[in-house]
Amino acid sequence: MRRPLDMTACCNTPRGTGNRPGTVLAVTIVVVGLAAMTSVTLLFRSRAEISASSAGQKSQQAYAAAMSGLHRAISVLSDSPGNIQTWYDNPDLFYNQVVLEDGGETWYFTVYAPNPDDKTTVRYGVIDESGKININVANEQTLLGLPGMDQELVDCLLDWRDRDDEPRSAGAEQEYYSTLRPIAYRVKNSQLTTLEELMLVKGFNASVVYGEDANLNGILDANEDDTTESFPIDDGDGELNRGLMGMLTTVNYEFDVDNEGNDRININGGPEDMELLREIGLSAETVQFIELYRKEGNGFSHPAELLEMEYTLKQDHEEDPQLKKGLIIFSQVGEEQLSTVLDKLTILPTGGGRKIANPGLVNVNTAGVKVLAALPGIDENLARQIVSKRGSLDESAEGTPAWLYTEGILDAQQFLALVPRLTGRGFQFRIRCVGFAHPSGGFRVLEAVVDRASGVPIIVYIRDITRLGLPMAMDVSAEIQTVGGGG
Repeated sequence: MRRPLDMTACCNTPRGTGNRPGTVLAVTIVVVGLAAMTSVTLLFRSRAEISASSAGQKSQQAYAAAMSGLHRAISVLSDSPGNIQTWYDNPDLFYNQVVLEDGGETWYFTVYAPNPDDKTTVRYGVIDESGKININVANEQTLLGLPGMDQELVDCLLDWRDRDDEPRSAGAEQEYYSTLRPIAYRVKNSQLTTLEELMLVKGFNASVVYGEDANLNGILDANEDDTTESFPIDDGDGELNRGLMGMLTTVNYEFDVDNEGNDRININGGPEDMELLREIGLSAETVQFIELYRKEGNGFSHPAELLEMEYTLKQDHEEDPQLKKGLIIFSQVGEEQLSTVLDKLTILPTGGGRKIANPGLVNVNTAGVKVLAALPGIDENLARQIVSKRGSLDESAEGTPAWLYTEGILDAQQFLALVPRLTGRGFQFRIRCVGFAHPSGGFRVLEAVVDRASGVPIIVYIRDITRLGLPMAMDVSAEIQTVGGGG
């Protein structure tokens, strides 16, 4: 006989193992807590990604704003290369220029440059690399004339760039560089490509090369005058040491052509060159002087040699009975013709599509006092006279260094001694531009070197120098110009 099914048997549980509602609640709380933590983590991660994305976008927008400034500067250099006033210090074109208004943000650019003779303000313009000394061609005397340079630094630099392996008395060649640890390297024995290479040369360090101007704005900022409290290390003397960076270059040169880009006439050339002299506005007396001087087997060392030049004929000339041996003739080159002589004449072969590059000429219209004073034959007083006088020059006088003579700053003898190192124009430019946003304050800083010697501006390089810091306070309360309306 089958027993009835006991329905309570399947529900019985061992003693001590009854229902525990508290355990279920605890598990539930843990699960909910983990879920909440996961949610919060995901939320923060999402927000971080959004913030990072936003920051990246703002950084790119700041970069684009800075690029707009570079393009503005290049455009100005293309349109008015010979008009210094348009690109040297022009707030209307280069200060707080609006690029874009994007909701709550407005994007600007400012093109800025150190003022070589005023450490309290910046310029709103570009840097003429021809206003500096080319470290690859400067001689020992010029290098020693630079602030902060001594014989040991000069000898080490000359050993670095020369092609031999014989060290100068205070210099260093491969024997020294092979002993460096942890990394030894080879002496270059060639020209420097960038100024940063100076840091590889024995004796040169950040203090010598960069001075105290950490952000390259040419102004003494608070962190540059607090000794060791913040970067960079400085002497806290209330004066900005700009180092060598603002006085040296590796890129300046110009082709041996006139200010219109045409071949110059070789006054050491043949009869065909002599024929061309009559077409450029020289007086008949000057042309005849050059012809007679060359006909008697002489050559010129520089076109400026014609200034107030006189010459005693060594022989009779049958084409003119008055041109007798012993006659003193005069070039007739003075104030009126000097600029034409410097612009149109050369002592080197021309034509045939050849363009001879002259590196290292210093632009007397843009060089600072310290650069000019480093040149042999110019002391600080004369350098200050030059800088003071050029501020009142007419634009037409700036194409050559002739104004140093015509304005009475130099006599003929002084002018002839100095002018082979000088020019009145520049073709390579350094552009620094900060792109920034208001009110957020995001920014990027770019630097570019542009070469327009060939007639068309070529960007040599662009680099991001944002890591050096904000170059100046961004004050957008001042009157501004827009990119569309600023030129």
